Amino acid sequence: MNLHAPDAERSILGSLFLDNRLINAAELTPEEFFENSNRVIYRGMLDQWAEAQPFDAVTIASKLNGQLDSVGGIAYLASLVDGAVADPGIIRVHCKTVR
Repeated sequence: MNLHAPDAERSILGSLFLDNRLINAAELTPEEFFENSNRVIYRGMLDQWAEAQPFDAVTIASKLNGQLDSVGGIAYLASLVDGAVADPGIIRVHCKTVR
């Protein structure tokens, strides 16, 4: 069951911006995010990672092109790191909440 956990979703995405390597600890699919904007952002992160490319708010904003406004714009992407912690244990806890 996918619970609506917006704070956990934002924390996951913010943590991934702080340390891209944590994407391996996340073990989520985009569909597991409740918020569509977070699904789109996470899919962009996965695409960058699959291409062996690092990502941050700027690279994801560029990747999203026409979808940027629909996910909240660059301001939302940049805000994701507020309060985020780059720790694999924390990200796993939040992933369990999102699943």
